[in-house]
Formats: sequence, structure tokens, C-alpha cells
Amino acid sequence: MELFINGIRFSSEYFEGYHVIPPILPRYEYNTLIFINDWLSNKKTFQLKTSGSTGVPKEIGAPRTLLELSAKNTISFLGLRQGYNALICLNVDFIAGKMMLVRSLVQQLNMYVVAPNLNPFEIYQDDFDFAAVVPLQLEKWLLVPRYIDRINKCRKIIVGGAALSVSLRNKCLSLMPDLYETYGMTETFSHIALKNIKTESFFTTIYDDLCLEIDERSCLRVKGEITGYKWLQTNDIVEIIDQRRFELKGRADFVINSGGIKISPEEIEALIAENLQISSNFIVSSIADELLGEALVLVLERSEDISLQFDFLDKYKRPKKIICLEEFPLTNSGKIDRMMIKKIIFTS
Repeated sequence: MELFINGIRFSSEYFEGYHVIPPILPRYEYNTLIFINDWLSNKKTFQLKTSGSTGVPKEIGAPRTLLELSAKNTISFLGLRQGYNALICLNVDFIAGKMMLVRSLVQQLNMYVVAPNLNPFEIYQDDFDFAAVVPLQLEKWLLVPRYIDRINKCRKIIVGGAALSVSLRNKCLSLMPDLYETYGMTETFSHIALKNIKTESFFTTIYDDLCLEIDERSCLRVKGEITGYKWLQTNDIVEIIDQRRFELKGRADFVINSGGIKISPEEIEALIAENLQISSNFIVSSIADELLGEALVLVLERSEDISLQFDFLDKYKRPKKIICLEEFPLTNSGKIDRMMIKKIIFTS
């Protein structure tokens, strides 16, 4: 097992039990080594920051046993082998990056760690077998032909943290690796389900014992060993296909009530991406309206294209206005902050 952080190779002594880590290291290297150190010294509980997917952001205690359970199920589901090279380019301060470290430690994968604001293909010349990325990273890499060659040498890539655009899904169809979209949250210690982007329409749970149910809002709740055998309620609207599979429809807390009609913005965004060529980031949101309560709007980032036509949408699903923002605010975990955007535009 090898360890590289931001292009620097760390000696095998970092895998030989607890020792003092010099605090003069840059923050990212220091935090990564502290976590590895804690893991190798058999620490029993780790503190994690939630993103707020199931409520107000908070810190939770993660038992080592459940982090191992999550890692082992992902390793088994994806068929990851000892000695694979793992690219860790997600922030290790959050669960997605931490779990890449755990999977690597559990399965003895070689770790190629890079801060999320750096480009791994410029830092490392080695080929990677396994990687976890957010959609924005993959989008940017696919703009560079020589990076596509590197991506195509990877065996397995998991993509999560935000929804994939239709255009990115289409680009994924021509790539060589097995690409999986993830579904999960900090409270389930990373993903609980994966979906093959190229061949599947539904998410499949990675756990044999996970129970799936929906509430009166059609929102998913789950229970199994990974949740401590307690029901964990989400705000994700789903359709359950069978005991292991479900289709994700959107977020209940993003639903827009326009004139008494409840509309999922993710559904409209997918239709817009299919039918219009929009180069900038965009979301569907709402503003205050005296007649409707909320009126649908399309929000563009850094774009002056306000002449778009929405004839392909049903009348009540057409944005009533196009709003341009200089830059979209992001959450701490790098997702587009829909709630903040709504606050910015709601009375405009």
C-alpha cells in the first residue's frame, strides 16, 4: 500500500501505527495523515460533518464498525481488489473523501490523494483503477482530450454529491470505465445505493439487509445495520421498484407550489437540458407571485442568454422569467446552494 498526498510520497512508517505528525505540514496533508493515523491506531469513533440533506447541518459520531461496513459493501459491490490505485480527489474533511480513505485502508489500495481544488492528472502520471468525483470535476476533465485518455484507463468511477446533467450522462456513455451514480448521505456514512450510469435507470442498494419504505409524501426512509436498525427519514421523493431498487424523482424540500400545482424543479431541469443547449450552470427555482404564490423561474449563472423558448414544456411547467446571477453560491460540500439562490431571487 502506497500513500501520496498532493504529489508527495509518504513513507511506509505512516502505516505502522500511531506516531507524531508534524503540525508544520500544510493543512490538507496534515488532516489526511491525522485521519489515517487515527484509523491505524484503532480509534473507535470519528466526528463527521453533515451536509444538511436530512436536516440542519451538524456533527455526528461515526462508529468505526459502521465506516468499515460501508467500505466493505462498496468494495464487494464494485469488485475492488487489493493493490488497486485509488484517486482521492474529494475533500477529506467530509464523508465522501473520508470514506475513500477508509476503503483504501480496509482493502489496501494505493492512495493518490489530491486537494479538491487541484488537478490530479497534472500532479500524478500513474493510472488510476478507482476514483470518486463530483459531476463538476468530471465535466471539467472531459473538456481536455488528454484527460479523457487517463479517465478511460480507470476501471471504476463513482460520481456523487450533486445531480448529473443530461449532457454529462450522455458524455459518460462513450467512456470506458464502469461509472456509477451514488445515493446516500453523511448519516449513512456515504452511499447506500449505486446506479450504473450507462446501463441502469434505478439505484440498487449495496446492503442485503436494508429496508426501503416511503412516507405519505413519497419520500424514502431506510433501516438496516448501517442506520443502527433505526428508520432514517429523507426528503428524497422516490418510486420503490423492489426490495433492492428505487428510482429517485427529486427533493420534497425543493418542490415548488405554483398555483396549487406541486412541481419538482429537478424534473423541469432534466427536460430543459434535453431540449435546449445551455452552456452555463442553471437551476429551476421560484419567486414570489401575487396570483400563483410561487412562480417558476430559470436561474442562469454568468449568462446573458435570456431569449430561450420553453414550448416543449407543459404550460404550467414553463419558467415565467429568466434570472442571471454572476455566480452560484455553493454549500460547504460543493453543491449548488438552492436555498440560498431562492433567498437571493425570491423577492426580485
